[in-house]
Amino acid sequence: MNAVPQEAEQTEAPESRVSKKTVLIVFGAVLVAALAIGGYFYSRANSPTKYATYNYTKFETYKLTNAAQGKGMVFVKPTELKQSSIGDGQVELLHLFYSNEFKKAGQTYIAALSLPATAPITTDTLNVLNKSIKGESGFPKTHNWVTELVQKPMDKFVKDRMPPGWDVKVDYPKPFSSQNIKANAWTFDFTVVNNSTNSKLRGRAIYTLSTKLDNHYFFLVASTAYNWKQSPQTWQKIFDSLQTDQ
Repeated sequence: MNAVPQEAEQTEAPESRVSKKTVLIVFGAVLVAALAIGGYFYSRANSPTKYATYNYTKFETYKLTNAAQGKGMVFVKPTELKQSSIGDGQVELLHLFYSNEFKKAGQTYIAALSLPATAPITTDTLNVLNKSIKGESGFPKTHNWVTELVQKPMDKFVKDRMPPGWDVKVDYPKPFSSQNIKANAWTFDFTVVNNSTNSKLRGRAIYTLSTKLDNHYFFLVASTAYNWKQSPQTWQKIFDSLQTDQ
């Protein structure tokens, strides 16, 4: 049974946004850590050999408070994930794990971003967006607003947090809702591959708007591909816990 969530405090950090360089350093640290203990960092996507997995059983509540007032985010996370980088309105959390038996290593990664809207989206625009994403009659999924207002922002959020040179594929959005988020939210599955080493991450991201439509929230969870497949209940627990406008 999962432990009752406990509060996880943020540490103070410089007021600077997370950069691609920071993310590359994080991924580089993963590789160095794995090699240092004589294993491989990433599991191979199609190899018959066993992979490293990690079963998360303890969770705690994390608050993203370094955003504009009333625009923070709250979610539960496995206790093993620790803050690896923080910037203005955003945070990254990371956990590295290793299998002595199979000499394999992996990671789980969470990123969150609260971003003020440069111009609020109108309710009429949202009506067209949601009908197009659902594929309702008369509202093509290829509508330009879906591409410009939903797909491109999510593509940028995911790609900006991955190492340069890796192949990032973000799927078409699907409607998202939970007990905490009722409307104007979309979810995206994504895959990240280093073709030179066949290293692979899988994940899922959420893009949603504030109730006043004046703020954008981006959230993703990813893990080494094999571990992602083995732990669907863990990832769903995290997504179901997400709260915005905090």
